[in-house]
Amino acid sequence: MKNMNLNFKSIKNKKVLTVTLNPAIDKQWSVKSLEIGEVNRINQVSNSAGGKGLNEARALHQLGINVVVTGIIAGENGSYLMRALDKEKIKHQFYKLQYGQTRICVNANNVVNHQITELLEPGPTVNKTDANKFLIFFQKLIKGFDIVSLAGSLPHGLEPMFYGKLIKICHKQKIEVFLDTSGASLIDNLINKPNFVKPNVDEIRQLLKRKNFSKKQAIDFAKEQVKNGISNFVISLGEDGALLITKQGIYHAIPPKHLIVNTVGCGDTLVAGFLACELLEASSEQKITFATGLATNASTTKGTAEINLKTLNDHFPKVIITSN
Repeated sequence: MKNMNLNFKSIKNKKVLTVTLNPAIDKQWSVKSLEIGEVNRINQVSNSAGGKGLNEARALHQLGINVVVTGIIAGENGSYLMRALDKEKIKHQFYKLQYGQTRICVNANNVVNHQITELLEPGPTVNKTDANKFLIFFQKLIKGFDIVSLAGSLPHGLEPMFYGKLIKICHKQKIEVFLDTSGASLIDNLINKPNFVKPNVDEIRQLLKRKNFSKKQAIDFAKEQVKNGISNFVISLGEDGALLITKQGIYHAIPPKHLIVNTVGCGDTLVAGFLACELLEASSEQKITFATGLATNASTTKGTAEINLKTLNDHFPKVIITSN
């Protein structure tokens, strides 16, 4: 961070709101075996407040950015999630349903063969009354924020274009909006021109409607979206880094070789790094360099979206820049 001359203390008065409409209590299981139809004993269990926007906020909080999380919660599970955020000193302001339960998602890690099995609950179904009430709640809440990040899946009851309604509310108040989701929630909302999107390889397949694609095909699609009004189109490539396509050029950030410990939440950390740099009004090269370096750093730690600031400078990528 020092090598890039990024001074996040200079933006202490700026604010980010991350939105996770379908958050979860994330349970991390460590197991030596996992057999269907058999009794399975769990060696270790850890619980945390989960969801893409919450992971973004966790990373931003570690950077010292003024961040607040919101979304829709329900029942005692929702109350537990808020208490978990309080322990991390992450600010929150949720809309609470009077029915249902915030979901629980299980990540079972087989410590012998390193296979990961996920069990994801659906969460509560949001009725039309609460959907409309949330829009009013959201419109009031976002006043005073510089960037709003919409992240993750939608709960049952909310159509994909619900994100479009939130994007339009943000744009009407001249607030930048990031969108990090998948499936129809991403595909249907490109037309609403969020300022930032970050599909991964699987999501690019969905956008291109093809199983196999070339780097050029992905970039050409991204360039068309930038031409239509999406300022920053990032393609997450996992170990191969990330591509950033803007009107100014194409940037490929290639991370250095490193030991990977945990990749859960790394994509969310990449978004957080980009968010922080956007607040700083950094250059495109600085944004993709810092964001990719932050995600790389997070992959070397045990926690979800956990950052080791002492080693961050070791993980900044090589950036290849080409013109449009």
